[in-house]
Amino acid sequence: MADPNVEEPLHFFDRIRYRTIKGVVAMFLRQFIVMPVSLVASVLLARLLQPNDFGIYAIASFWIYIIVGFRDLGFGAALIQQRSEPSRSEWNTIFTFQSIFVLLTVAGLYFLAGPLTAFYQMDPRMIWVIRGLSLVLLIGLLGSVPNVILERRLAYDVIAKIDGAATLLFHASAVGLALMGFGVWSFIHAAIASELVRAVLLFWRSSWRIGFSWNKSFLRSALKFGSLYQLGGLTSLLRDNIAPLLAGPLFGLGAVGYLKWAERTAYLTSQVFTQIVTRVSFPSFSRMQDHPEEISQAVEKMLRYLMLATAPTLAVGAALIPWIIDFVFTNKWEPATVAFYLLTVRMLGGNITTPFIGVLNATGRVTTSLRILSLWTITDWGLALVFTRLWGFNGVAAAYALGIALPVVWLLREFRRVAPINLKYALGHPVAAGVIAGVVTWSLGRAWVTGLPSLIAVMLLGLILYPLSMILIEQGRFVHDIRREASLVKNVVGSKLEETG
Repeated sequence: MADPNVEEPLHFFDRIRYRTIKGVVAMFLRQFIVMPVSLVASVLLARLLQPNDFGIYAIASFWIYIIVGFRDLGFGAALIQQRSEPSRSEWNTIFTFQSIFVLLTVAGLYFLAGPLTAFYQMDPRMIWVIRGLSLVLLIGLLGSVPNVILERRLAYDVIAKIDGAATLLFHASAVGLALMGFGVWSFIHAAIASELVRAVLLFWRSSWRIGFSWNKSFLRSALKFGSLYQLGGLTSLLRDNIAPLLAGPLFGLGAVGYLKWAERTAYLTSQVFTQIVTRVSFPSFSRMQDHPEEISQAVEKMLRYLMLATAPTLAVGAALIPWIIDFVFTNKWEPATVAFYLLTVRMLGGNITTPFIGVLNATGRVTTSLRILSLWTITDWGLALVFTRLWGFNGVAAAYALGIALPVVWLLREFRRVAPINLKYALGHPVAAGVIAGVVTWSLGRAWVTGLPSLIAVMLLGLILYPLSMILIEQGRFVHDIRREASLVKNVVGSKLEETG
């Protein structure tokens, strides 16, 4: 007789597939609302503030991100990845650990803000910028455990609404304060306000109530997975913040501002979508970790559609960035042009590294993940130390562009050992179509762009060229695949509307 407590595989995978697609759809719908606001806010802030303001915020944020990275030692990820349902004692243990850690580190930041500013030989404003941003850590305690609970439930429709509200508040506040002349403090006040709204809403929707516990057996068992997971996060933090750590002391706040602007602009055209898919897929793949064939199929499809979503925006953005800077951001950002080109290469590689590292973690292969991330970080830093001597702050962007090759090759080889992935279909065709669209768009830009209206027109033409290039490469298969996936998404959206109706 079948065990009534064991789900039938087909039903199990259908349920996971449905929830995953539902989560991705919810996050994408949220992004389609938030992204235009983010783009407009980024343009306005770039016009209203100076590169030095961006540099101060980037350097101060780095120290906050370090504490966020260590806040739970990966225990939250361990509970998401855990097969059995976590107990209330386990949730409360995470909260207790986080509370102790955050209180100690916020106190430490208050006293270390002065020495850190002196070390960087930076603007004295940074002292209170660091202290002000540390409030985000205290406020975030309220929403940290609820966020993990909702992620484990795959409740990404709820998370999408909350993140969307917080993001809109951040951008609206930052732009409003910048217009009022608050300078770099526009970022700080906006970050505090948005984190407060996010934490309160997460707490309200999770049904979790604050409690304290100290479950030693849970801490010991979770530490094995969580510590390796968190070390991987630390290597990513050190790698992604070469700009404030290296370019800041060597070239000053302006250089950090240029690099962070280029990174942010490239990020908005690509990694926004990648982060959404990775965030949703981690708990989903955790539920599928005993079924490698299904994971292989899901990974191939994930890579394919990430490339289809991001290759056109990266290609068009890279083709038109000189005119985008002149007519949209103003020419004070022209020194960041080369960095943007190089970081576009990095973002394209990130479409492979970000989700694939997430799959390794979700399936319990955190040691392999940590090995890749560690060597990648060492490579990026080594290249940056060499390239900054040759090309100044652009050497950091060059290190990012070249360094991405190592993890991309390693991860693709790692996955092809476990299960076959059709790289030509998932990766080759979308990238080739992006190259075609980018070259044609650049040619149109040189011939036609004379102002903002013509720039927008050429942008739209470039985006239209991409699917036409895919049809040229794949012919009927591309149209068939899009129709099939659109039908699936339509069904999910329809059911979601029925649930909310």
